[in-house]
Amino acid sequence: MKAKVPLFDSLGRPIWFDREEFRNHVIPENLKAEWDNPQELYEFVVQIFRDGFIEEAEKGADRLLELYRRDEGTLVLKAAVLLRKGDDVGAEKLLLECIEKYPKRGVAHTFLARVYSRRGDREGALSALRQGLSLEPNQEMALRWLVELYQEKKEDPVPALEPLRRLRGPFGRNWSWDGFIWRRTKFRKPSGGLKRRWKSPAACEGRRSPRVTRKKWR
Repeated sequence: MKAKVPLFDSLGRPIWFDREEFRNHVIPENLKAEWDNPQELYEFVVQIFRDGFIEEAEKGADRLLELYRRDEGTLVLKAAVLLRKGDDVGAEKLLLECIEKYPKRGVAHTFLARVYSRRGDREGALSALRQGLSLEPNQEMALRWLVELYQEKKEDPVPALEPLRRLRGPFGRNWSWDGFIWRRTKFRKPSGGLKRRWKSPAACEGRRSPRVTRKKWR
């Protein structure tokens, strides 16, 4: 059975495309059509990245770096693409560039933790996650990963998170860090399928980014 790619019309009804047809016709046509439209191109590149069209997403990400003049969102997006390709060195270079340009933002640190983790550098990953969360504590996925890294070694994560308690949590000022840690310790993730939601790589880390919608492309 041939692989299919789902797209949705304005009423939310799925339209299924053959994967190779999508790769050979839909993607090139839309990259060409949106080449000079930053927002639309961003949305489409995120979509094909999430669908696994990595080479095509890289081409679009390179164009976005030009259109957005290598801003934070496009640097992180291109780094995410390179990470998916296994180019950790290239991803690290972009993330360090992003950190230098945006020293008060935390998402690049979170992605840099992935590079260190792949190298087996647990302490480097922990340090990058803590730094990212200290700058932008609303990264829930980064917080979950940090807790899991401690729990893998049967270590108590609470002391390491103590400096973050004074910061605004991912669900507002009244959000309980202690409650979050307790839930992560006591409960496992629910089983069963999850509905597919489209987010950019940055949004997956719990921060704002350009809105991504699943729509029927040309």
